[in-house]
Amino acid sequence: MALPTLKESLHNFYESHEDNLLRDYPGLTISRLENDFKRFLEKSELSFDPLILNGPNNSLSEKFFSSLKEGIPLEQIINEAYFYKSEFFVDENVLIPRNETEILVEKVVSFIRKIKKENISLIDIGTGSGAIILSILADVLNVKINALATDLSAKALEIAKTNAFRLDFKIADSHQLCFKIGDRLFEIEDKFDIIVSNPPYIKESGDRFKVHERVHSYEPHIALYLKDEEHDEWFNTFFKQVDESLKPQGLFMMEGHEDHLNYLEKNFRELIDVNDYQEIKVVKDYTQRDRFLWALKK
Repeated sequence: MALPTLKESLHNFYESHEDNLLRDYPGLTISRLENDFKRFLEKSELSFDPLILNGPNNSLSEKFFSSLKEGIPLEQIINEAYFYKSEFFVDENVLIPRNETEILVEKVVSFIRKIKKENISLIDIGTGSGAIILSILADVLNVKINALATDLSAKALEIAKTNAFRLDFKIADSHQLCFKIGDRLFEIEDKFDIIVSNPPYIKESGDRFKVHERVHSYEPHIALYLKDEEHDEWFNTFFKQVDESLKPQGLFMMEGHEDHLNYLEKNFRELIDVNDYQEIKVVKDYTQRDRFLWALKK
């Protein structure tokens, strides 16, 4: 009897588990499953054609299918996530970069090109996989950027360093990138032209019901949640630090929770001297949800 082909094995698996797959992986298609399975096999350095792999009877394919049954994110199964214009290594120690965060990269890159400075200082707070800062560095060629990426998690910083090494060929030699473990802007005395951040912004109890179970189960809580009673003060402290660390004509852009951004914008205005700023606003994402706080100094 002929061995089942890759497509046959995947189609059979998809059809028999479709309800659970679409629950755990909303919008998942058989085409996406095929592509990710091939990437999974490629990373295993298989020397034979995956198109004639013996489906679920093979240990590697069984590992892939078992991971899907558990609901492990596909990006973690294949240790790869596409963001902006690059592939990033990811695992359980970092958030999987989301499409909407690309807006932050796009707007920061546009800002850099618009101001036409030859040297720019940039910090990414809570860098995780490094997707934001590395995407910015890779997309800006004619400006020298002195960049700093920070995170509370030493494991996350190692992932970011791995991605910096992998994407080095895309990044101009004039750019400099350093990494530092730390919380927000504590123990950082430098001033910056640009401060970006995708911090933990989900209230651990109050917002928990809106978080997909797969995200809660498999992505790092330190990068997702703040305790409800600490949420406001956490951001108040952060905003004061940002105001002190942002250079004149500098930009601060932060991703946040759609339910809290207007409140946080109000807090930001109350904590700083608004006369020092050209613009403070909330920016929407692709689905017209409030997603980013934008503040531009005079």
